[in-house]
Amino acid sequence: FGLYKEEGFKENMETISTSGDTIQELKVELNSTNLEIKIGDTFKVETNNSKITYKNEKGRVVLKEEGSFWSGIGEKTSLLLYLPNDVLLQDVEIESGAGSLNIENLTAETFDLEQGAGKIVLENVRVSRQTKIDGGAGKMEILSSSFHRLDLDLGMGEFVFEGQLTGNNEMDSGIGNVDMTLTDGLENYTIKAQKGIGSMEIRGQEQSGEITYGDGITNLKVDGGIGKITIN
Repeated sequence: FGLYKEEGFKENMETISTSGDTIQELKVELNSTNLEIKIGDTFKVETNNSKITYKNEKGRVVLKEEGSFWSGIGEKTSLLLYLPNDVLLQDVEIESGAGSLNIENLTAETFDLEQGAGKIVLENVRVSRQTKIDGGAGKMEILSSSFHRLDLDLGMGEFVFEGQLTGNNEMDSGIGNVDMTLTDGLENYTIKAQKGIGSMEIRGQEQSGEITYGDGITNLKVDGGIGKITIN
């Protein structure tokens, strides 16, 4: 039965990129494969899923999982990208599907993430021009990261953010608790918020109705959903 046995699954990871390949832009579209991006000595792509296709046109890398959304469920299919420590990507687009996503130490000018139905962990991700994140179903953790112009639309699940924002930022809360720790200090932010169904606390103080907090240079607009929102 295809739901439990996917013909593309392989026992061992195989390298699908070519030696000497470089990367400037990245686009990933996955159905159910787990994705991990981490630091390596050189750019390299490995997977144990034969349904992952790889294209590299002058530094624009496109990785796509062929088949239906349910392909590979029941198998531990994985996609692993190694990026050199000093690489600055111009553009990153990721559709994560039903698999988990773990990204460490990524620097990009623009970053666009669409969560499916799996857990997401971003750590030390730095975006300098534009950040767009669409939440799906599952927990999302963003740690030690820095985003410019964040457009965040949450879905269903817990959301944790620990890092800093710059420019004009917006967050639409979904269903689930939101815990934001702005590590550069709330004095740097002007927060305008509308509480939804649930509670909202800013620096330990309960908020209600339409809220304006602070007068810092970085703007954060928050539309509350269902669940508790905590901002520190």
